Amino acid sequence: MAIRKANAIIVWCIGALLILLLAGTLAGCGSKEGTEKAGEATGAGAENGAASGTSQPQEYVFSVTASQDTKTETFQVATNSQELYYDLVGGDDATVTITVFSSDGKMQAGANAFEPGPHQKTIYLKPGTYYMEILPENCTVEVKVQD
Repeated sequence: MAIRKANAIIVWCIGALLILLLAGTLAGCGSKEGTEKAGEATGAGAENGAASGTSQPQEYVFSVTASQDTKTETFQVATNSQELYYDLVGGDDATVTITVFSSDGKMQAGANAFEPGPHQKTIYLKPGTYYMEILPENCTVEVKVQD
């Protein structure tokens, strides 16, 4: 009898967990990977000029191209999460190091790339003014920040 009760409790708990999981999924809780991928696809189309007439243009708080020389630029952000896009054009030895500093000179974020092509990284900066140091080697790099 005790075994039947234990089995019934286990089956009930598993059922309850499945219902909660299903309810959370339907409510949109959990992973946002699907919506992030959709947003990336739209962004890639907009950047390449292949966006449809219904998509919104990308707005960047920072956009600069650097080639062979260190470049330092300032920018401002208003939210706590930004997308850093950087696209290297060059040979197999193309590399870039990107460092973000606060206005008082403290390092806040960084990114590296060791191969040509587009790259993306989420960075987390508090609202304020920052400056970015871009160190391209054997390449031209376009860097954009979306707030």
